[in-house]
Amino acid sequence: MKYVFLVLLCLCVMAAGRLSATRYQSQMKRCEAFLLFLTFTKTELRFSQCTVLEIAQKFRRLHPGALPFLENPSEPLSACVKRQLEQERILNARQKNCISDFFEGFGTQDALASEQFTERYIALFEAENARIRQENTKKIKLTNRLALLLAAAVAIVLF
Repeated sequence: MKYVFLVLLCLCVMAAGRLSATRYQSQMKRCEAFLLFLTFTKTELRFSQCTVLEIAQKFRRLHPGALPFLENPSEPLSACVKRQLEQERILNARQKNCISDFFEGFGTQDALASEQFTERYIALFEAENARIRQENTKKIKLTNRLALLLAAAVAIVLF
């Protein structure tokens, strides 16, 4: 019976760690989707010079559900995105602010400046994605180690 309790306790700790890691995985997927949107935007600027709203609509048709805050784009897009980001629960406040800032500043310059503006945000979200991936790896390793430590402590106490 002691062994069953020990195994169940370790499994519970590991499951709790995995659940906390899934939040980071969701953030990572959302950041990757926004990176895809930024790359798509840069390409559209270079070759077709569409408006921000047209780019958002094209992206939504090509990748439905990838970015929920682009589901119902309308004019002005920055206000629409900002309003929908308030309801977003996966992204943290810093990521929401960066996305909101992108949509507020995008389209206010000519095509070349907009392309450079987009490149800055691509670099920013690549760094954010790397940070989330690293944090996710740390959380998983930490919870596995805590589970083993807990199992050893319980084994010592029980025996």
